[in-house]
Amino acid sequence: MLCGSGAVEDEAHLLIFCDTYADLRLNMYTQVLRLTGWNLALMKEDPRWILEASLGCGIGEKQSRLIVYSVVARFVQGALKRRGKLLEWFRNMTKDTRQEELDSALRLVRRGGGAAVQ
Repeated sequence: MLCGSGAVEDEAHLLIFCDTYADLRLNMYTQVLRLTGWNLALMKEDPRWILEASLGCGIGEKQSRLIVYSVVARFVQGALKRRGKLLEWFRNMTKDTRQEELDSALRLVRRGGGAAVQ
């Protein structure tokens, strides 16, 4: 478990909710808006719609769906890369240091400071 929210870290959590990837998600929404005109951020209160739109399920024309697939794939790659770095960073710490660092990183994210490790 990497996210301090206590939520199940499934696909929907990674794609829609996790604060660890908020900056990457914002970039994804910005890219989708720029390239397709779809403003996914307007629908962030409807996680099912966001998940389905991110997976291209039956919305828009084929070309726009292909663009969304590509942008979402880049988001997932970036999120998994960040996750790997964070896991490696935590793996190399003692238990006490790990808890201290995790607590301070979560406080930073909650204040809008983004993830501790880029």
